[in-house]
This record gives sequence, structure tokens and C-alpha cells, in this order.
Amino acid sequence: MRVGAGRTMLLRYLYPDGRLQAALPMRVVEDSGGTVVAWLSVGTQIEYWATADGLADPRTVPLPQRFRQALGHAPRRWEGSGVLRVIPLRECWQVLHFWNPRSGGFEGWYVNLESARQVGERIAQDPRGFLASIGDWRAFVPDSGWGPLQFPDGWDRNPTG
Repeated sequence: MRVGAGRTMLLRYLYPDGRLQAALPMRVVEDSGGTVVAWLSVGTQIEYWATADGLADPRTVPLPQRFRQALGHAPRRWEGSGVLRVIPLRECWQVLHFWNPRSGGFEGWYVNLESARQVGERIAQDPRGFLASIGDWRAFVPDSGWGPLQFPDGWDRNPTG
């Protein structure tokens, strides 16, 4: 199902057992049918992975213990700068684009690898080709009216039934 540019979408992540890990309301910038490009505005209400008690970001837990404990999700607000995500729908990776919150200039990419070996090898073999395949979004400027988003009704329902 395609979502028109300017409309909102909810990006969800699930733990392997089907429980909600994260939910991010985002504004669609482009939807080609195979790739969705979406903007996460600063101040947007999100749910993001957390320790089971909801008090800590798991990234603050030492790596040897991080995944040996129960994890859940907790409410937060997106901070720092807005983020643009390029999400190829049939791939197990996405590219996050970050801008400097002070200058507004492009700061860099983060490739979220969910199948590290294949994608990592592809990036290493041809980094310029990989970046060309996602499009050049470094000059992107969000619409000035795209402020923080709220969750849509039913956002917390399990999408798999």
C-alpha cells in the first residue's frame, strides 16, 4: 500500500516474539512503491525500546548484559535534530540521515543493518554506488509546517493480529 507524500505513517519495530519494540510517527516525503522516505520531526512523541521497567535506554546497559534482560518500550520525545529515513521495503536495512541541530547542515548517515553481512559487503565493495542507490538527500529541507507528530488512534494494536 502506497502512502502519499505529506501524509503520516507509523514505523513499527517488533521484538522476535511479536511484542512492540518501537513506534515512530513519521511524515512521508516520498513513496516509490519499493522505497519509502520519511521524516521524523524533533519533539515527536515516540515509543522506543527500553529496559523492562521502562526507566533506561538499553544502550546505557553494558553490552554483555544488554540482551540478557527483559526489554520493552517506553514513551519518549525525539530529540536533537530531525531524521530522514530511507526505507527500502524489500530489504533488511535502512539509511538514516542526520542534520546538525545548530547549523542545519547535513551531518552524516547511519546505515541500520538488519542483515549485516550482505549489506556490509555491498557497502564495502562500492560505497558510492550504495549511496547512489538510496538517492542523495543531503540537501533535503523539511516543510516548515512539519512539526512534531502524535500517535494515531490504535497505534499500540499488534499489527500481526
